Amino acid sequence: MKQLVYGVIDDNLVILPEEVATAYASDREAILALKTFGEAFRFKPKGANYPPGVDWQEYLEERPSDDEPYDAAAFPEQWPEYEWPPAAATIALEEMPEDLDDIGEQVDHFPHAPTIQIDPELESQVVATIRSRGYEVRRDDELIGRV
Repeated sequence: MKQLVYGVIDDNLVILPEEVATAYASDREAILALKTFGEAFRFKPKGANYPPGVDWQEYLEERPSDDEPYDAAAFPEQWPEYEWPPAAATIALEEMPEDLDDIGEQVDHFPHAPTIQIDPELESQVVATIRSRGYEVRRDDELIGRV
C-alpha cells in the first residue's frame, strides 16, 4: 500500500508520497548546506523535479571557480524566473498519484510555477477520500515543511 504524508503550509494542505517528501526534504537540506560552486555543480538531487545542480552556462557569463563561495539563499536573485527549490505545493502537482488528481485545484502564480491548492478546512474529507482509494495517509507537518 502506498504511503502518503500531508501537512499544512501557508494555509494550504499539501499531500505527497512519503518517499518523495523524504527525498525532497533531504535535497533541500543538502542544497542549503552547499558552501562552494564546486559542490553546487556536483549536486545530484534525489527529487525528480529539481534542476540537476547549477547550470552556470545558462545563467552566468563565466563559470565560477569550484572554490568560490556559493549561497543557495541567493539563488532567487541570480535566477529570478525560477522558484528554487520548488515549493512543496508545486512538487505535489507532479508527484501526487494520478488517481487523486481530482483533489485540489491548480493555481497559477506567474512568473513562478503553479501549485495545487487544497483548503485545510477539508482535511477530514480529503483524508477519508484518500483512504477510500486504498492509500495510507498520515499528517506530518514537520516533514512537509522541510520539502
